[in-house]
Amino acid sequence: MKHSLQTQTTYTWLLLVGVLVITIIARLYPHPYNFAPVGALALFAGAMFQNRILAYLAPVLCMFATDSILHLQYLTHFSNWPGYHPLMFTVYAAIAVSVFIGSYLPNIRWQNVLGGALCCALAFFIITNFAHWLVYGNYGWQGLIKSYTDAVPFFPDEHFRRPCLFRDYFLARMHLSGNIAQN
Repeated sequence: MKHSLQTQTTYTWLLLVGVLVITIIARLYPHPYNFAPVGALALFAGAMFQNRILAYLAPVLCMFATDSILHLQYLTHFSNWPGYHPLMFTVYAAIAVSVFIGSYLPNIRWQNVLGGALCCALAFFIITNFAHWLVYGNYGWQGLIKSYTDAVPFFPDEHFRRPCLFRDYFLARMHLSGNIAQN
């Protein structure tokens, strides 16, 4: 029994490390704006990681590591996108809000995951576009409205894929559990 529990724990950790690696690779690979799965990782970490510190660190460190790599590429003229930018800490805070939302999912059912994904998407949208308005000097209420309306086309790109990470994790876990039970 103990060996089986250790094996399942090992597979769970391997799956989580795999999710982190895939998230980093997906963020570094050329993609449309807001397409990287870091927001999905944040919601997932909040819901699934029992260690709260690890739940917050995983997506934020993923972002910081990839921002650093992207910035090195920018400095060496391999990329036009600077990894470090004036809003990066606001983005990190919005990602932390997604972890917080994930930690309050009552249970992992598809309805709750979809609701959590929508809440995370709205929080990210509101926080980052408000910060954009403050930092980039779009003064007045008209500037705030413009900041939000300009961002609407980018809203659905990443945010509605968040539940897919839960689906993929549970499918992989069920597959591995079947293999463990057969051994």
